[in-house]
Amino acid sequence: MLTTAFVRRLVPLLAAAALLVPATSAFAATATDPGTVFATFATDLAAGNATAAAALLSPTVTWSAGPAQAYPPKFPLTATGLANVGALLAQEQTAKVTLKVAGTPTVSGDTVTFTADLSNPVLTTLGVASVKVDGTAKVDNGLITSVSTTVEAASAAALAKAYGAATAATTAAGATGAPALPKTGGSPFTWVWASLLLVAGGALTLFRRGSRTRA
Repeated sequence: MLTTAFVRRLVPLLAAAALLVPATSAFAATATDPGTVFATFATDLAAGNATAAAALLSPTVTWSAGPAQAYPPKFPLTATGLANVGALLAQEQTAKVTLKVAGTPTVSGDTVTFTADLSNPVLTTLGVASVKVDGTAKVDNGLITSVSTTVEAASAAALAKAYGAATAATTAAGATGAPALPKTGGSPFTWVWASLLLVAGGALTLFRRGSRTRA
């Protein structure tokens, strides 16, 4: 038989336990909520933390990017599996590609719809500060199973125009005998070798002229 004293001690304990149940459920819901998961993923990407971002990806994640990634520095437009998508994110981090979410994403079930600004140093060189992309991400049990982005029409047109102008300028410079500009997205050492060749060529010319003068 339960004593009165025991019941008095038991009631507060049961009340405390009852309060813990909804708190624990709320925490679990937040940890797997698609909007929260994607927001954390986007924050990690914007901060250049590819490792933390990859930790939120499903082992079978799929990645599909818009045409901006078809331009230098080139990256695969699609990738499947955690290893491949993780490698892609690491490449983008090294190339200083940033994807910053603009505005507030919308969430419908397991799908997050967002708009973001994509930028990198090569785009800046072309005179394009960033391109606007529309995207969707799907989240299942706290992990992102897919990410798909498409460059908005206006940004795609501006990017194509800027890249076309840069390519035309490079071709024209080569046709006039001027040192051709290195291909956008080429090896970062191209400029270095070109400079060294120009310096070496100038030094050789001066040496020949000096030799003729002394003769």
